[in-house]
Amino acid sequence: MIPKSTACLDWLDTSRTRTAGAVVLTALWGLVLAGCVDLESLRHPSRPVAYYSIDYPCPARVVEKPLAGVLRIKPFAVVDTFATDRILYEESPYSLGSSYYDRWIASPVSLVTAALARDLSESGIFPAVVRTRGILEPDWEMAGTLESLKAKKREGRWETEITVHVLLYPWPDRGAEATRPERIFQKRYTVSTPCGDERPVSVVRSLSTGMERLSDEMLQDIARHVGAVYPEPASP
Repeated sequence: MIPKSTACLDWLDTSRTRTAGAVVLTALWGLVLAGCVDLESLRHPSRPVAYYSIDYPCPARVVEKPLAGVLRIKPFAVVDTFATDRILYEESPYSLGSSYYDRWIASPVSLVTAALARDLSESGIFPAVVRTRGILEPDWEMAGTLESLKAKKREGRWETEITVHVLLYPWPDRGAEATRPERIFQKRYTVSTPCGDERPVSVVRSLSTGMERLSDEMLQDIARHVGAVYPEPASP
C-alpha cells in the first residue's frame, strides 16, 4: 500500500506537469495570435527560405528623342490568385500549387511594375517617367493589371507564362479632347517561355526572359501609338 504522503506528492507532480504544459501551450497560442509564430513553418522541416527576383538587361533606346511629355505609372493591380509571394506551379489546368520555401523577394506585381517603369524610362519615349505625384505634372498616365505569373506543365514539358494588361491614356486633366478613344492605348500581353524544369531558378530565369520579351513588344507598341497621337511636324 502506497503511503498517503507519497500519493499526494505524485498527484502534485502530475498536476504541476499538466499546469506547466497548459502554460506553454497558452503562451504558444498567444504568439500565434500575435503573428509572432507562423503555424505553417512548424509543419515543415527546417530549411532556409529562398527568395528570387525578376532580372534582365535594360532595353536599348526605342527612339532618338522623346515623342511625348511626362508619363506617370500608377501602381498596377493584380488578380487575387497571384497576390502571393510564393512561386506558383500549374501541373494541370485546374491545379495550382506552390512551394513554402521558394518565394519572391517582393510581391510579384511590384516586381513587374518596377521592371516596366525602368524599361519605359530607358526607352526614351518620354522625357521623364514617374511613379508618384510630385513637381512634374504628367501628360500621360499608365495603369495595368498582372493577370498571370506562373510555371505550367503541358504535355510533360514545363514552361512559364506571364500576362499583363496595360492601359495608357493622356492625363485626364487635359480635357475631353485628350481622352478621345483614338488617344487611348490598351492591350493584353501574354508571353509563354520554355522552361528546362520546375526548379525555382529555372522558373525565375524563364519568367525573366518572358518579361524581357513582353517589355520589348510593349515599348514598340507604345512608341507607335504615341508617335501617331503626336506626329512629328513635317520639315518646311
